[in-house]
Amino acid sequence: RRTVSEYLYLTRDAGTTCIDCQATAIKNATVINFVGERFLQEVVDDYFLDREIIPASVRQEVKEKYSAGTAWAILNAPSASMCPENCAYLVKKFGPDDDVIEAKKDNLLEFQRRTGLNANPEAILFYWPSRLDPFQKGVELLERIALPFVRKYQDAQIAIIADDIGENNRYGGILGGLAMASEGRIAYQPYSEELSLLGYGAANDVFGASLYEPCGQIDQIGNLFGATATNRDTGGYHDKIRELRLKVHGAPQDVGNGFLFRDFDSGGLWYGLERSLAFHRLSPELREGQIKRIMKEAREKYQNIKVYTSSYTSSDRAVTDMEKEGLVKVITDKKGIILGAHIVGANAGEIIQGFIIAKSLRTPLNKMAQMLFIYPTLSELIKKTAAKSFIEKANNPLVKFLIKLMKAI
Repeated sequence: RRTVSEYLYLTRDAGTTCIDCQATAIKNATVINFVGERFLQEVVDDYFLDREIIPASVRQEVKEKYSAGTAWAILNAPSASMCPENCAYLVKKFGPDDDVIEAKKDNLLEFQRRTGLNANPEAILFYWPSRLDPFQKGVELLERIALPFVRKYQDAQIAIIADDIGENNRYGGILGGLAMASEGRIAYQPYSEELSLLGYGAANDVFGASLYEPCGQIDQIGNLFGATATNRDTGGYHDKIRELRLKVHGAPQDVGNGFLFRDFDSGGLWYGLERSLAFHRLSPELREGQIKRIMKEAREKYQNIKVYTSSYTSSDRAVTDMEKEGLVKVITDKKGIILGAHIVGANAGEIIQGFIIAKSLRTPLNKMAQMLFIYPTLSELIKKTAAKSFIEKANNPLVKFLIKLMKAI
C-alpha cells in the first residue's frame, strides 16, 4: 500500500522540506493538458533550460506524463463573438464577404486619429497588442528596431496598445519616447479594450517577438480581423502561423496566414516585418483575395467549436453530499467529437474518465446522453452535460423538419 509521501513531490527550500504543489498536482493527475502541441514538445525536449521558465520539478513530471501518453495538447481559441462583423468599437464593421481592404482603411483613419499617427489610409500598419514583457514577449527587440524600421520604410507605421508589467512603466516610457521621435509613424498608448480592438480592425499585420509562447491569441484574432500575423517560430505560433505562399510567386497554391522568423534577436524581428511589408505592398486586388481567404480559414479553424457546461448543483448526489461547488466543462468540434474536458469539484479525477474514454474512441458527446449512468452518483454529470449537446441537435431546424415529415407519413 502506498504511503502519502509517495503521492507528493517534495523539495528543499532554505533548508526546509516543502511540498511542490504544482509538481504534485501534475504527478497525481490522470491527464494533463497544454494549450499548444509545440510548447509541450519544447518542455519535453528541454528547451529554455537557461531561463527560469519551467521549474525542473514541473518539467520532470510533464515528461513522465508525456511518456505515459497522458499529456495532451488542446489548442486555445478566441471567443466565437470575436469577429469584426460584431465588434462595437469599429467605425466600419466587416466580414470576409465584404470589401475588407476598404473597410480596414476606414478603421485605420479613425485609429490614426485617436493615436496620433499620421492620417494616411494607404499606410501599412504593424500592430503590437501584447503586454510589454521583456521576459517573454520580446519587447526589447521592438524597442531596438521600431524607429529605424519606420524611418527606412516610409509607408510603414507601428502601433503599440499595451501595458507594462509591474509598476515602473519602463517600456511604456521608452516606446512613448520613440513615438515622439517618429514624426507620426509610431504610436504608443496604454491598453484599453476599445482602442485595442480598433487596432485589430485597422491593422495590416499583427506582430510580436515571443521568446516562448504556450499558445498566444494575437495571431488568431488578427487573422479573424483580416490581418496577417508575424511572430517568432516558437510554441503556439509554430502551431498556428503558416508561411504565406502565393501561386503568383510560384507556389503550387495559395496557402498560409503570416510570417515566422527563427532567431530571438532584432535581426529576426526585422526580417519577419520586411517579409510582411513585401506582401502588403502587393496590389489591392491580390491582397484582397488572400485576406478574405485568411479570414475564412480562421473562422473555419477557430470558431467551429462548442462548449457545454454543467454545474454540480444539477447532481442530486452532489446536493445530498453537500458538494455543490463544482463545474463540468466539455469542448467539442462542430461534429460533436470531444476535444477536451475540464472538471473542478469533488471526485473530478473519477468523473473525467468517462470523457477520456469517449475522446479516445471518438464518440460524439450527444451519444453519451443515451448511455446509462448509476443514480444517484456524480457520474450522472457526464450525462447531464452530454444531454445539452443532444438537445441542441434535436432543436436543429433540419432535424425538426425531418421529424415533422416522418410524423406526417
